[in-house]
Amino acid sequence: MEQIFDKIPKSSVEYVRGLISSENIIFKLKKSRRSKHGDFSIKKNGFVIITINEDLNALTKKNQDLRFSDSAMNGELSSLKSEMSSLAIEEANISDKMSGLKD
Repeated sequence: MEQIFDKIPKSSVEYVRGLISSENIIFKLKKSRRSKHGDFSIKKNGFVIITINEDLNALTKKNQDLRFSDSAMNGELSSLKSEMSSLAIEEANISDKMSGLKD
């Protein structure tokens, strides 16, 4: 059962432990499926079964990589905006100086 906690976000571990101990919930690891990452069903005896793909950590890693990539892109975008703002200020200063030369 401890393997299941390696497959879920750390922030959810205590919540899931509580569900397991207080409800009729069974968590199972399953072989990788292309169509889904997990499943949920209620059996006739009232037990709830939640299955999670055993390769979920690989999917979690990809998700973290995408978040990091998104964060890096946002940082780059912020830098570009700052640079464009500096260029606009510089352009305004040049324009003012050229205007002064005409007078």
